[in-house]
Amino acid sequence: MTARNTLGAGARLKREKDLETLFRTGKAFSAFPLKAIWLLTTPRAGEEAMPVKAAFSAPKKRFRKAVQRNRVKRLMREAWRLQKKVLEAAVPEAQQFHVFLIFTGPELPDFGTVHAATAKVLARLVKELPQPGAAGSNSLPDNTTAAS
Repeated sequence: MTARNTLGAGARLKREKDLETLFRTGKAFSAFPLKAIWLLTTPRAGEEAMPVKAAFSAPKKRFRKAVQRNRVKRLMREAWRLQKKVLEAAVPEAQQFHVFLIFTGPELPDFGTVHAATAKVLARLVKELPQPGAAGSNSLPDNTTAAS
């Protein structure tokens, strides 16, 4: 039996303090039409051990109608849900990966576009993670990442 591809409440980045830390100290890159802001951190004590937490956004400036913003976010969540296993497998033990995806394209996308962009983002995020057992890799303190 295969594992289900779900995106439950525990896998979503919602806590204001976590989002603040992510935007203040996280690293960012773009893979058009998505922008990713990410941070490798240690989970809080007593928190459910989710290796990856994600949040999604579509700008009101580009998509004036809430229906359009909600559709873009729905497409992003679906593409993420289907592909996130690659990133979850690469996150080191006792670490948590926070990701915020922002859609930066000028027009409403189709699912194929979002799916391909999400695949590019995930591939880059996996490359950014410290590889287990890599020569010269050091243990990172809480809320820090290796220099790119």
